[in-house]
Amino acid sequence: MAFEYLFEKLEPKKAKNRNFSLKQELKSMFDSFPEILSNTRFSSEDISGQIKEIRRDFVHGYAYYYDFKTDSKIQYMIIKLDRLIRNMSLKWIGFSSDEINEYKIIL
Repeated sequence: MAFEYLFEKLEPKKAKNRNFSLKQELKSMFDSFPEILSNTRFSSEDISGQIKEIRRDFVHGYAYYYDFKTDSKIQYMIIKLDRLIRNMSLKWIGFSSDEINEYKIIL
């Protein structure tokens, strides 16, 4: 699911506020799930800004998928965004924060 869709479902008042930017939405959600960034050197502010820039570059055609596939920093940001979206999805379908924190994917 798209980040924006899930944000609207979880935080409808903030999503309707036109002054609440994508970077603020990302920061708010990363702050809601601090375990995603618990073992990184990035703050929620830093990673939100970087993800916003990656998204802007991709959406506006300044960069393409193949530009990202060899950049480990961008791959790392996308993995963190993926984990955030997974946690947001679990929250939306009714799991508690404790259940989400205990949820592990076994590969």
